Amino acid sequence: MSSTRPQTQTPPRRTELLLAGALLLLAGTLRMGWPAATEFKADEARLYALALDAATGAGLPLRGIGTSVGFPNFPLSVWLYALPLWVWPHPYSAVLFTGALNTLAVAACWWLARRVWGAEAALLAALLYAASPWAIIYSRKLWAQNLLPLFVMGWAASGLLAFWEQRRSWLAAHIVLLAAALQLHYSGAALALPTLCALALTRKAFSRRALLLGISLSGVLMLPFFVYLANNRTVWSAPLLRGQTAQLDGQALQYTALVASGADIHALAGAEAAGAFQRRMPLAAWLPWLSGALLYAAIAAAWLRHTQPRTLLMWLAGWWLAPLLLFTWHATDVFPHYFITTLPAPFLLVGASLGGWLAAAPPRMRWLAWSGCTVVAALQIVAWASLLQFVSSTNTPGGFGTPAGMQLAAVTSAKALARSAQLPEILVVSDGADPLTAEDAAVFDAWLRGSAHRLVDGNANAVRPANGAVVLLVRNAAPAQKLYAHWAVQTLRVELRAGEGHIAVYTLPAGAGASGALQPFAEPRTLANGVTLLGMQRTAADLQWRIVWQTGTAGGQDFHFFNHLLLADGTRVAQADAAAFSARDWRTADEVHSFFAARAPDPNAIAQLRVGMYTYPDLANVPLLDALSNPQADAATIVWPPAAAP
Repeated sequence: MSSTRPQTQTPPRRTELLLAGALLLLAGTLRMGWPAATEFKADEARLYALALDAATGAGLPLRGIGTSVGFPNFPLSVWLYALPLWVWPHPYSAVLFTGALNTLAVAACWWLARRVWGAEAALLAALLYAASPWAIIYSRKLWAQNLLPLFVMGWAASGLLAFWEQRRSWLAAHIVLLAAALQLHYSGAALALPTLCALALTRKAFSRRALLLGISLSGVLMLPFFVYLANNRTVWSAPLLRGQTAQLDGQALQYTALVASGADIHALAGAEAAGAFQRRMPLAAWLPWLSGALLYAAIAAAWLRHTQPRTLLMWLAGWWLAPLLLFTWHATDVFPHYFITTLPAPFLLVGASLGGWLAAAPPRMRWLAWSGCTVVAALQIVAWASLLQFVSSTNTPGGFGTPAGMQLAAVTSAKALARSAQLPEILVVSDGADPLTAEDAAVFDAWLRGSAHRLVDGNANAVRPANGAVVLLVRNAAPAQKLYAHWAVQTLRVELRAGEGHIAVYTLPAGAGASGALQPFAEPRTLANGVTLLGMQRTAADLQWRIVWQTGTAGGQDFHFFNHLLLADGTRVAQADAAAFSARDWRTADEVHSFFAARAPDPNAIAQLRVGMYTYPDLANVPLLDALSNPQADAATIVWPPAAAP
């Protein structure tokens, strides 16, 4: 293969550079502006936590976050995000880093098109790429696959140099960048198809030495992950356990067209709110037709004018369509972000096909064509901006998450209250306490890195520290919310998007004490793990109650509660078991309110409640101790009280 640059009229160099600079400024503004409007959900929080560990020297991760099929990702994205976090350990640092790399990808797109097809092609490709709605969306948040475009452009540029300009040493870089794309997201494997085609076409010319060097360096880059897999063989079975029957469908074709044309951006509003956005911005439904018409015009121009070099144009088409070939037959779910690797191939195709024609066209025709392309780009930006404003101010269930700026406002308020009241910690109360499984726990655990905090599942427990605390209570923690609102001496509300509610920030004073409405447990009531059973209270007319207890010494052992509901003769008619508040998070004299519920054939016949604890997962009973610390019983029994309001 050889390089053949079309001889076309080009704008003056100074004008060209000013236009290119303006396009890069536009791309950077769209990708890096308004970081508070980005979403920050579970995947982002977990990736941030791993990268922050790497940046602060807490450890070099050998794996990334998990995939949707349960298999882990390579750690390359973690290592890359550690770079900006080493400079500024804040989620916005990683968000801006993502936008900066994607802005550089626009610059690389301009450079590649300029090198092969000239100035007109380069400016057109860069304009369409800078304004592409999905290219913007996939560059505005901390996400492993959002790092792909610059590496994909590096792969494409090194392929140009290695195969078409016959600078054979660049093949090593091409292979390494291919491996890097694969490590950032497994969809990067699609790029191997055009690479293999290029190797086949140049099999007598490419450098075997450079190929082997590239493969060797790629192996070194992947080695830490392979070490992790060798030491954690159980992860290999995860995809098999979640595997689906392979199917052949049109999803890949739909998503290939979607990413290129800017279609269906209303999907970010979620199923419930998408209609409201479409009514606000009906133009968004027509934009894919305009951009699609532009793409078809480019294909027609390439066919009629025999755009050169033809082999490189075909390679661009292969790059664009490779993910389509890979995912048309699939055994796992397919998502639009699997097609980030196609960017910016369709825009380079348009630039290559129309650029030469534009440069040679009469001035009036050139002006009309450029005006049309600019209008399409401008309308796409307007549609994206309208979407950003909508998802930043309107609740979008199942779509765009709570903007990071609102989460940060809640965290900032909690920290300010803790400082002013001189309270030692912040409790994050949400619908889960494990950052690996609960989204809000992962998100606020990430925001509060470096600050003393604990995570509480508000559906299971309400923790009242003896030394007081600030409580940041996220929605969906109703049982605990009532107690915290009652205990608080100061309450702030951080409003979220319209229809999304608020985050409550409570100040709890020091000096916790059990409520006088509790029915106390009789002695002995202290267990071998140091837990003291203080009392219980029914919280509803049906079988709902809470056990109030005081923590023992913190440790690594997990404990579960058992609750046996008994008739007067001791017959057990119902049982409720649940994990206790994690012993890893116990502090001296914590008062914990744990919520339970059960069903029984005749609730009115229940006379007693028997409560105890056991270790988990080995299920060993934790006995009650007498005054001399001798085992006395395996559970405490209390009279089942009448229902009372909490």
